[in-house]
Amino acid sequence: MRDYAKFAGTFWTRGSGKKLRGKPEAQVLATYLMTSPHANMIGLYYLPLVTITHETGLSERTVRAALAVLASPEIDIAHYDADADLVWLPAMASYQIAPELKAGDKRRGGPIVAEASKVGAHRFTRAFWDRYGVAFGLGAYAYPTPEQGPSHAPSHAPPKGDEAQSGRAGEEQAQEQEQEQEQAQVSDAKPSGGSDVARRVFRYYAEQRAFHLGARSTVQVTDARLKLVRARLKEGFSEDDLLRAVDGLFATPWNMGENDRHTKYVDVEHVFREAKQVERHRATADERASNAAEARAAPPAGPLFGENDRPMTEADAKKLELALSPKTVAKIADPGADVRWTPKPKTGATP
Repeated sequence: MRDYAKFAGTFWTRGSGKKLRGKPEAQVLATYLMTSPHANMIGLYYLPLVTITHETGLSERTVRAALAVLASPEIDIAHYDADADLVWLPAMASYQIAPELKAGDKRRGGPIVAEASKVGAHRFTRAFWDRYGVAFGLGAYAYPTPEQGPSHAPSHAPPKGDEAQSGRAGEEQAQEQEQEQEQAQVSDAKPSGGSDVARRVFRYYAEQRAFHLGARSTVQVTDARLKLVRARLKEGFSEDDLLRAVDGLFATPWNMGENDRHTKYVDVEHVFREAKQVERHRATADERASNAAEARAAPPAGPLFGENDRPMTEADAKKLELALSPKTVAKIADPGADVRWTPKPKTGATP
């Protein structure tokens, strides 16, 4: 866990950071991913979604939406693999380390390879190799293979002669293996009775449960529990419907323990057992989101927008004109403004 990170102030004034103006959640997430204590100098590291939501205070749905913004072609700040819990910030190594490391720099080659090998074979690691291979002197090192895994970092000593040629052959073999794995993953990801969607929904439920009840409140995925989710999908509920229902479950005071038994009712069956449960909890989530939107849109309470404020009438204006000099009235008059005025209570009257 690192103690500090480089963060350029120009992030806010130019480039991809400037393009995030008007997207506060994406700005928060981008800043977090660059300065997080879990990050490293190469911008390729392990970070579960539940950790992101806990440390940023953002909901998982908000995080997912912000990640989509950060991964868009016009932004390209960060990419995330939810299945592997991996983060990849393409430009991070260039400003945390350097755009290029000269020959003889001790950071060149081995130390960077060791950091990347903690992740092992992955499309993000391949992207890192393609982007920084020449600049950081990674050409003499074999790309991490699936067999190496996170705990088998290659030697820091660069291979020579036949070993280098063997390393390049191993790199090509690893690339072929990775392509085969990606093809297999695409094949496995094809809908099969809503299986992949059901697992995503269940994973979201498990992460929200851990967030609201604590990390020790784990729940195992079983066929019986997945069957409940699949049954609701077959009834026509979308993945987003079920995710909103999960949000509504943990936003319902009665389910969270505010009942006569002081017991939490937040198991899988309490949200997915029947269609009416999904509808009820989804409605709770929608109402909560609507109330939050109205609260953000409402003008702040205060002396100009207080509860008792009302537009100034013509009679009020005449009273004000009698109380002030013509010069003062002319100075403050603005026919185009929506002038508001709160009359003071009469002396001795109850406010």
